[in-house]
Amino acid sequence: MTSLEQFFRDCNMALDTQHVQQMETFLTLFQKTNQQLNLSAIRDEQDIKVKHLLDSLHIGALAEMNEGQRVLDLGTGGGFPGMPLKIMHPGAEMVFLDATGKKLRFIESAAGTIGMDGVYYLHSRAEDAGQDPRYRGTFDLVLARAVAYLPVLLEFALPLLRVGGRLASAKGAGVDDEVHDSARALRLLGGKVESVKTYQLPGIAEERSVILIRKVSQTPREYPRRAGIPAKKPL
Repeated sequence: MTSLEQFFRDCNMALDTQHVQQMETFLTLFQKTNQQLNLSAIRDEQDIKVKHLLDSLHIGALAEMNEGQRVLDLGTGGGFPGMPLKIMHPGAEMVFLDATGKKLRFIESAAGTIGMDGVYYLHSRAEDAGQDPRYRGTFDLVLARAVAYLPVLLEFALPLLRVGGRLASAKGAGVDDEVHDSARALRLLGGKVESVKTYQLPGIAEERSVILIRKVSQTPREYPRRAGIPAKKPL
């Protein structure tokens, strides 16, 4: 049994052999590339397993990600949570969006090494993607892990979702203020808070949260505003 397989077993995560092997390949590539490109400030292997791999799997489970969905990993960075979740759900279509091209090139290379199908790469600002007819209103699920304060994130994400789709916003503890501050943005953009789910990572005292937002109506055409405006002037 490999150390990664034992790690997942210790965390009560049942992964089959193929998934573990693909996770190991991605972990190795991530660690090697992270030394050169600074994909993440997290360097310790155990911390990567807990704070990146395991965290990603929790997010996917709470978001109820499944095969056949069209999923966007918004602000993917080094490929989390999208890469581990694509490994677990090979039938899902995964689009990785980031404004930093070198990070997307790493993910594309890693996906090619693993042999993934149904993966796409979008080098863009979220505001620009949200006004692009190829992406606007086309996603079943948007994943966003520590991307932006919730009112700002809603303007990034909701235009990209189809009506009935969901945003899974992964954050730390104490999200009540963010949810409260999002009331106007939700009303304007066509979203509704469905639930806030919490979970714990081993060895980490602080709780983690996933805020699930359902898109209940079409987002007005004027949103998202042009790049930079949502962060400067949140709704």
